[in-house]
Amino acid sequence: MATPQLKDLPTQHMAVLESRGDPAEAAPDLVPRLYAAARTPAPIRARWPNAHLAPKAEWIGRWALPIADGVTELEGALVEDWEYGQVVEIVHEGPYETEPESIAKLQAFVTEQGLELVGPHEEEYLTPPDAVPQLTLIRYRVSSRDR
Repeated sequence: MATPQLKDLPTQHMAVLESRGDPAEAAPDLVPRLYAAARTPAPIRARWPNAHLAPKAEWIGRWALPIADGVTELEGALVEDWEYGQVVEIVHEGPYETEPESIAKLQAFVTEQGLELVGPHEEEYLTPPDAVPQLTLIRYRVSSRDR
């Protein structure tokens, strides 16, 4: 299993689409629309603000692709700046259903470092969903507990 990493990331200018419900049902329609709007080959990212609170059928997904800083509007997608700063990341190898093992390892690392989670669960899909193995970068924004 991969090792958690602590790093600093700059704010990212993003093309964003939102979904509600099971990601496996939303992705086939949403992913091509997002790539068409953003016109970039980068891996898709998604933030899941309520995945730990709701059944999968009620998940909110904020799917995004990085875009050039000067872009102010896109046909078919929102334009937003995603704040980062200090983050923790781990590369999960395997199906999405087994991510809780990697998330637990990441959360233990956060506690050991004297940090706390301050942002939503974020994933960056390094391989397509049908790849074997699937590689997913799991990321959380963090801050010091002493702030």
